Amino acid sequence: MPRAALSPEQLRWLQENHKPDTPIRDFARHLKVDPDTVRRALTRLGLREYEGAKFTPTPSKPKTWDRPCIRCRAKETRPKWQFLCESCTRYSDRRFAAKSACPNPHESQP
Repeated sequence: MPRAALSPEQLRWLQENHKPDTPIRDFARHLKVDPDTVRRALTRLGLREYEGAKFTPTPSKPKTWDRPCIRCRAKETRPKWQFLCESCTRYSDRRFAAKSACPNPHESQP
């Protein structure tokens, strides 16, 4: 069954009529949707919390920082915990690829 989206009016009704002791089935019957849809909506609105991955809200966007690159000291915004800027990362990738393509001189010498 595909996920049903609640309209803004239904979300407003859910916010206004939400009581912690009301069963989810009652809300689902009134809104004519699946109980899981109601659970997702309540989680998104911050009215209830449920265990389980399918009810957790997705993060909006990854955290970033302006920390200087550890190689060239460039201050550009990049994902948090990425210590090299994009140009230094590309440079490192090229160097690594070139080294791994060369045969190891210490292997299997006759």
